[in-house]
Amino acid sequence: GQSGQSSQNSGSQQASCYQGQDQAYRNDSYLCNDALSTEKHVSADYNTCIFEFRDQNVRNTLNHLQKEEQQHGKMVYDYMKSLMPHKFEKNYYPYFSMLFAYLLVANLWGLLGFEAPTSNLSITFAFGFITFILIQINTIKHNGVLPYIKDKIWPPTNLISMVSPLLSLSIRIFANILSGSFILALLYSATAGLVKSLVHIPFNFLGPIVAPVLHLYFDVFSGVIQALVFVTLSSILIAIENPDEE
Repeated sequence: GQSGQSSQNSGSQQASCYQGQDQAYRNDSYLCNDALSTEKHVSADYNTCIFEFRDQNVRNTLNHLQKEEQQHGKMVYDYMKSLMPHKFEKNYYPYFSMLFAYLLVANLWGLLGFEAPTSNLSITFAFGFITFILIQINTIKHNGVLPYIKDKIWPPTNLISMVSPLLSLSIRIFANILSGSFILALLYSATAGLVKSLVHIPFNFLGPIVAPVLHLYFDVFSGVIQALVFVTLSSILIAIENPDEE
């Protein structure tokens, strides 16, 4: 009787395992169908635009750009895959890819003469808060609710370590982008005053001559690095709380 009950329990466990695998396979199938449908639609439109050009050089250039962008997308995917646990690979990759794209464009927005969105603390705090929530969710999934509450309440210093990622992520990118904006604003003001006092010309022709080097560092280099650092630290902090099981 006991052997029959144990075999029945093992059979039910195997059945539930198979059902979970079937559900995972179905989710993968749905995701693949959506991705392939989107890729087919976008590629068809893009290829149509390519073939509308009569110049062979233009078609070759566009085809080369398409291949390069596909390689760039694979590079980003491989990079995120190396950071995140395998079980989160497909779920978190779209979010972090779009997050990196947004932060990159937002950090480079100052090159067009506009205020960079990431120089506003509310924007960076919102993204940091999303990472903070994801960290807490994955901690609860891995440890359980009661151990999570116990670890966060006692000792009280754990509350500081819990909130520190939110503050460090949001303030780091905000301070770097804002400091670059301040330095460039001071540079333009200084060159404008210098031109006005020496040459008596109302147009600041000296600023565009001196500023490109600083724009290259504070807007381009620092903007790309800060976007990469934000995404990398967010993914690592989430992965630490819910790693792959050995």
